Amino acid sequence: MMGQKAAVDRDFPWRRLSLLAGLAFLWPALVNGMPFLFYDTPGYLGGANALAHGLFGAKLDWTAAPVMLGRSIYYGSFLYLSLALAGFWPAAILQAALTGVCVVTFLRYFVPLRVGGLVLGVVIAGLMLLACTTLPFFATFMMPDLFSGLALLSATALLLFWKRDGWRRRAFWIGVTAAAALFHPTNVPILLSVVAVCILLHYILEVPRPWLSAAIVLAAASSGIAGEAIFSAGVDHAMGQPPIRPPFVTARLTADGPGTRYLRDTCPKNGFLLCRYISRLPLPSDYFLWSRSSADGVFRAIPPAQRRQLAAEETRFVIATVLHLPLETISKFFEGAYKQMNRTGLNEFNYGWIERGFFKNNLPPHIYDQTAQTRAFELKVPAYQFARFTRTIAIVSLFICLWAMFDRNIPKPLRMAVAMILCGIIVNAFICGGLSGAHDRYQARVIWLAPWIAYLALLARIFGPKTVREAAPAPAQAQG
Repeated sequence: MMGQKAAVDRDFPWRRLSLLAGLAFLWPALVNGMPFLFYDTPGYLGGANALAHGLFGAKLDWTAAPVMLGRSIYYGSFLYLSLALAGFWPAAILQAALTGVCVVTFLRYFVPLRVGGLVLGVVIAGLMLLACTTLPFFATFMMPDLFSGLALLSATALLLFWKRDGWRRRAFWIGVTAAAALFHPTNVPILLSVVAVCILLHYILEVPRPWLSAAIVLAAASSGIAGEAIFSAGVDHAMGQPPIRPPFVTARLTADGPGTRYLRDTCPKNGFLLCRYISRLPLPSDYFLWSRSSADGVFRAIPPAQRRQLAAEETRFVIATVLHLPLETISKFFEGAYKQMNRTGLNEFNYGWIERGFFKNNLPPHIYDQTAQTRAFELKVPAYQFARFTRTIAIVSLFICLWAMFDRNIPKPLRMAVAMILCGIIVNAFICGGLSGAHDRYQARVIWLAPWIAYLALLARIFGPKTVREAAPAPAQAQG
């Protein structure tokens, strides 16, 4: 009983810190007047609304869009349940609370077991620093972008601290990892990259390989693939045809030039549907995909049967373009990733005239009326200032992280965590910028991790190498 009471007492400040962090991460939504929406938010909700309509006869409140892969029905259902309860606030509160638990739980690996006044003050200062980054904006964003950063934390924790964690904490991290994979397909390759880097680092540092924890992370990541397959099968059964995956890479290749040049060199003998629309190319990738105009759009501007054909031809088109122009295609891929790494703004958190028009046409009237009363609708959210601050400290943090990876006075688990998370940030840029297109939110959703892991490295130096607990699993009463 005494051992259990000691464990609870030791956990108590961390629970309060998790709550404090979760509340702090809500500040952008409180300033705005409601959680933030985006173009894709109706797409996520539309799928969940259609599912509820089919199962329970729920009213179709959201504009029906073509059923597409890439708009997770699982995240959409999360938002839909939130709306059914009390608008978007329950979703924002849960996301902020989960974020608080994740960052504080990850922090616990790198601070002394006994929490004194000095340690507590330093930890609170670190959480206040984090509250001034891009993280709180994504914690209150009604999009699954938040989970890309949380996936990096959860996978790193599972891979490095599996042996010392109790079953409750393991289950928590597995749940976060699986949710991230289910909520957005780009998180799956990010998770795979973290596993690969972790195993490589274990070889380099000559420490035992984490085969079990690697298998657990891979299994959690595969839930995203399985979940998408189940969704696709359900749509196929209900509608007689599977959902379409938008041809993001085709749009990127034609916008960057190699895809358009390949078409002009080989049409019409290559047999691709795009040959019919070559006069419209090149187009910015967003116009290619989403414009309904025959003047500046392709995917959404052509008949449904042709959309399906265009999506089905993507793999063959990508391979043909790479074989035809290998150096130019690879060069553009790296160029896109570089552009993405340099785009860390928060432009999406103030609604310009395009967003306002989109919301008016695609949100239910009562949701639109609420959105029109927000500071974002009036372009008054201080997003620019916090994006600049995050970018500045991220640049400084990069140098701290590079130092930490090679400083032998920093414990191995922390050095490995720094390398794994930095790798995930870079892979995120390659996936989003190289294959889809550079947008501020893609990199801003993970850039907050750079100052966070730099802070942890400095924390380890302040409290000494014994800060990180590399030893055997914790005693039974302290686990979880």
